[in-house]
Formats: sequence, structure tokens, C-alpha cells
Amino acid sequence: MVMPPTVGEFDPHRPLECEKALRPGIDALMGWAVEAGWSEAEVDDAFLLLAVARQLARETGSDIEDVMQRAWVAVRTENCCLTDSG
Repeated sequence: MVMPPTVGEFDPHRPLECEKALRPGIDALMGWAVEAGWSEAEVDDAFLLLAVARQLARETGSDIEDVMQRAWVAVRTENCCLTDSG
């Protein structure tokens, strides 16, 4: 279960509160992926790629599947927190 926000939409602490609300679920998903055989670096890369793709899709009004390849190129080009795992 994700906890709902306790502050208003424009409160400067809202992004941090959202991160704290999402963290348990993300940690659980990370654990399940590692148990399934994926490395933590691979899972981190996948989370980052998906986040970038979602943002690009939202900004362009495109379907997330249509921007996955562009997101991969954008993330790799910027070396944005990705490991050298792949």
C-alpha cells in the first residue's frame, strides 16, 4: 500500500514525501527481481529507463512503448547514474 500525501500539491516537501511513500514498494520489487536472478545494477538501470520513458511519454503525449528506445539512448548518452553492467 502506498501512503497518500499529507501535504498540499505545491508544498516543497511533497517530492520527498512521495519518495518515502514509494520506497517500500520499490525495495520489495528490487528484492523480488534480485531473487529471480537479476543483478541490482540491472534492476537499477531498468528502473531508471522506465522512469525516463514515462516522463518522455507524458511530455510528448506518446505511448510509453513508443519512447522506450529513445529513453534508452537518452539515458546512456547522459551516463545518468547507470553502471557499466550492460
